[in-house]
Amino acid sequence: MASSLSPHQGPERSAVQYKKDDVRMRILRAAQEEFMEHGFSGASMRRIARLAGTSTSNLYTYFPSKEALFEALVGDLYASLLDLFRHHHEEGWHGPAWAEGEKLEGFRSFFDFIVDQRIPLVLLCKKSEGSPFAGTLPRFVQAMAGNILHHLAEDGTLDRTLHEPLAWALSRAFWEGLLSLLETELDEHVLTPLVFTYVVRSTVGGWFRGDEALSFLSRLEEPHIDAEEEP
Repeated sequence: MASSLSPHQGPERSAVQYKKDDVRMRILRAAQEEFMEHGFSGASMRRIARLAGTSTSNLYTYFPSKEALFEALVGDLYASLLDLFRHHHEEGWHGPAWAEGEKLEGFRSFFDFIVDQRIPLVLLCKKSEGSPFAGTLPRFVQAMAGNILHHLAEDGTLDRTLHEPLAWALSRAFWEGLLSLLETELDEHVLTPLVFTYVVRSTVGGWFRGDEALSFLSRLEEPHIDAEEEP
């Protein structure tokens, strides 16, 4: 499974700083591998140090605890996803406006983000038991279910007795399906379109009807050209 970690890119770095950054990245990559295999509770700082090619004492100079190391891998992603859910709830991701401008680019960005952060996302949702991030998956399921109910209320079609259990079921199914794809060992070039299709079809299908959905999907799947790349 490919890693989303990459070295810090700065204008100029001293040899000492370069070495420190290199050691830190090796620790993070080793920790990512260890947490994926053993989960937070079963992970060993000693094994992480060995995988990173450094001593356990040196590892603790970079990360004072296993919790701090896990947070370095998933903390930014966790905060970003919570912000995304809040934005989704406040702004809405449904209706014809999604087929235009910033909303369309926002959906593309969300998809790119999920693919790039697939390993930290699996760590957060399935490997975080015993860490400060334990219970993340139920929180994400709750947030998505809440957004579904919010959209139904906006449309004036909400029947809480009927739709609340349905929203929870849809949200759980979405996350379980997404995570099962992200955990596969498929090559990135194969996995990326699979995740794209899954995310788009399982979410857009719930926000659009008929021709609106088909129009949005066709525009979303158009090749994207950045402004600076245009002739």
